[in-house]
Amino acid sequence: MYYNKRKLIISSMWIVLGIVFIVLDIMGIATDSAFTAIGAAWIVVGALQIYKNIKYHTNEDYKEQIDIACSDERNKFIRMKAWSYAGYIFVLGSAVVSIVLFLSGITVYAQILSYCMCSILVVYYIAYLYLQKKC
Repeated sequence: MYYNKRKLIISSMWIVLGIVFIVLDIMGIATDSAFTAIGAAWIVVGALQIYKNIKYHTNEDYKEQIDIACSDERNKFIRMKAWSYAGYIFVLGSAVVSIVLFLSGITVYAQILSYCMCSILVVYYIAYLYLQKKC
């Protein structure tokens, strides 16, 4: 069963947090207008997730379609492959952009980007070692 009570509670939590952010902005506690945008986005996300949860429990065809999509080995393989491509693109893109930033004299951003790239590589290596022992 893909949708359960825990997911419904989390979806409700997004709506509540969105309302809190909007109220904080209206009250003047949060001075940045980004709080309203984040709050509105969280409300929309929570409402859409609740809609999907209700549709899952009331529509048998949709329930079967979601269950197959979540348990199908081909879909799992495609998701894993997409994450690996995203990782490759991020690491290689970060390396190129950080070199360009270093050469153009923007060292602060180049260092931040280099640190992000290195942290991804460290996480990858730790995950590789863990999975190598597990499998």
